[in-house]
Amino acid sequence: MRVSAKRGDTWSAEFVWTNESDGTVYDFTDYLDVRLQLRVAADDEEPVLAAAVSTGELTVDLELGKVSMEIPAASMAELDPISYVCDMEVEFQNGVIVSTETFKVSVPADITRA
Repeated sequence: MRVSAKRGDTWSAEFVWTNESDGTVYDFTDYLDVRLQLRVAADDEEPVLAAAVSTGELTVDLELGKVSMEIPAASMAELDPISYVCDMEVEFQNGVIVSTETFKVSVPADITRA
């Protein structure tokens, strides 16, 4: 999967999680947190951008298996216009962690600025 999010714009997106085995909507019952991080390279120590349910940028629709995201324009303005690696993980109350595949996020430069 490849995603594009323009530097300096609010990044709004929805991700629907399905089970690989049968395509059914993922069960988020008893989740503790959902997190997303962008890094320049997968082995970088610190992410350049982080979002989570616990910090308010992500929300979960339990019934639809959907994670919605809204990253403020000010946070996006701090990113360099390059391609990043990203994934999302769900942590459950029993300690189980499930992650998406790693995907690329392209951040094109903003042309019109205030």
